[in-house]
Amino acid sequence: MIISDSHLRVLEHLAAYRYLTPQQFLRLGVSDSRQWLWRVLRQLESGERPLIRKIEYGVHPAAGKLPKVNHLTKRGAEELCDACGRDPATVFYPKQQTNLFRNDYFHRTATIDFQIELARSVGAVGALPWFHAYFHKQGSNRSALPTSRLQAVTKVKLERFSIIPDGIFRLDTADGSPWLFALEVKNGADTGAALQQIEGHIEALEEGAVSSQFGFSKAYRALFVFSEYWHGMQRLPADNPMYAAMRALAERRDWSEFWPCFAFSTIERLQRDFASEWYYVRPSGVIEQGRAGLFDAGG
Repeated sequence: MIISDSHLRVLEHLAAYRYLTPQQFLRLGVSDSRQWLWRVLRQLESGERPLIRKIEYGVHPAAGKLPKVNHLTKRGAEELCDACGRDPATVFYPKQQTNLFRNDYFHRTATIDFQIELARSVGAVGALPWFHAYFHKQGSNRSALPTSRLQAVTKVKLERFSIIPDGIFRLDTADGSPWLFALEVKNGADTGAALQQIEGHIEALEEGAVSSQFGFSKAYRALFVFSEYWHGMQRLPADNPMYAAMRALAERRDWSEFWPCFAFSTIERLQRDFASEWYYVRPSGVIEQGRAGLFDAGG
C-alpha cells in the first residue's frame, strides 16, 4: 500500500505519542487547517481495515463533548513500518478495542500535552533520546516471575514502596550533558497529594533508585506540572495549585536540601514558553522563576 505524506505524518505522530486528540495533532503542526485534518483522520479511520481508530468519550457535565482520541491499529502499525523500514516491535498499538482510560482522560491527555511541548522545544536545547510515560508498559501478565509481570516502564521500586512517575525522560544539552527528569502531572488542587508525591521522590533521591534504574550516576530532577482542571462546573487555572504546592514545600525545612531537585510549572505556561517557565523553591524559601529553565542550578 502506498501511503500519502499527509497520512504518514499522522501515523508517525501516533507511533511517537500513542494517543492524540485532533487538537494535539494541530499543536504538532500536522496541519494549519482543522477541516483538512478532519478529512485525513476520516480517511484513515474508514474501511474494513482502518489504519487508525478513534475512541469517543461522550459528554462531560461541564466540559461538554470531549475531543476524541486516536490511536494506531495493527494494520496502521504494519503499514507505517513498511513505509519507513521500522521494526514492528517498536511500534505500539492497543490490542483491545475498548474505551481505554475513560477515568484517566484529562490526566493522560495533559501528560501527552507536556510531551508535545517538550518535543517542540527540544531543538533549542539539544536532544531527547527517550521519553517513557506511565501508560507505557513492559513485561507480561503471563509471566510467573513477579519482576517480569506487566507494569509501567516508569515504575521504580524503593525500599518501602514503589513510585510510578507520569513520565521519565532523558534530555541532552547542546554540549552533550545528559539530564534525567521525572514528571508528575497534576489535575486539581489537592496539595496534600502533591506533597505525598514529593515525599516519594525525596525517598527515591535519597536511595538513588530512579537514577540507578535508568543508568545515571547523578540525581534526577522531578518536574511537577499542573494543568487547568474542572471543579464542579468551573474550569480553574493551574497557577493557584502550583503555588500552593510550592508554598507547602517551602514550609518543609527538613526537606530543604532537596528543594533544588524540584521544578514547577503549568501546561499553559509551557505552551507559551517551555524554555523559561519553570519555578523553584530557593534555599531561602523564596519562590522564584529559574534563570536557566529546566537546567537551573539554584541559588
